[in-house]
Amino acid sequence: MGPDEGGRHGGPDPSNGRGGQSGDTATPPTTGGLVLRQMACGSLARAVTATLLIPLDTVKTRLQFQGIMDGAAVRRYDGFIDAFQAIIREEGVRALYKGTARYIGTKGGE
Repeated sequence: MGPDEGGRHGGPDPSNGRGGQSGDTATPPTTGGLVLRQMACGSLARAVTATLLIPLDTVKTRLQFQGIMDGAAVRRYDGFIDAFQAIIREEGVRALYKGTARYIGTKGGE
């Protein structure tokens, strides 16, 4: 009888956490713990995605509507980087996050 096969009475030793099975290396997490972990990871991923994508989406939208915003077909920005820098320079970094409520209120901005 090996060390994993049993205690005094010859049955599986439940104290080793493997139930007498030498192939198992650890007990699986509980279903509730796994779901909570997945939810936390999903929330963190969503927060990181929103933090990175909202400014890019704001700049893209400004570029698309720049002629409409001014009421005439005047180009305000020369490109993506110019628009990004101009928004920060003229309105501050917070202006890049103006679409946050809409993004959070929908399914990832879809």
